[in-house]
Amino acid sequence: MRIGGSLFRVEDTQKIQAAVFGHHGVVQEGGLKVGRLVDARVDTVKRGMQVRSRRPLHLMHKALREVLGDHVQQRGRWSTPTRPGSISAYAPLTREQVVRIEQIVNAEILANLPTQARA
Repeated sequence: MRIGGSLFRVEDTQKIQAAVFGHHGVVQEGGLKVGRLVDARVDTVKRGMQVRSRRPLHLMHKALREVLGDHVQQRGRWSTPTRPGSISAYAPLTREQVVRIEQIVNAEILANLPTQARA
């Protein structure tokens, strides 16, 4: 974010309330003051990479819940192209479950549906 002669690099954004988001990051140039307007811009290349790396995790989570049940939970919020996040379940998967999960995920990928962001 640019604020006059200042530059703030956002490293994380968290939803605080329905329409309130907190931005955590580092002041790289200048300083910040409460109440000043900012010129916030999204790095579309970086954001596109983040969306593509999260999509497989969401597909896997959906498939696991379909095969194993609602007790399956996505853990943590960090997901990058090299660190896909984690999902917890009660027991190791059987070979049949793995095959079914792969079928569900592959079908979703082949459907090639557009990605949507929801608040």
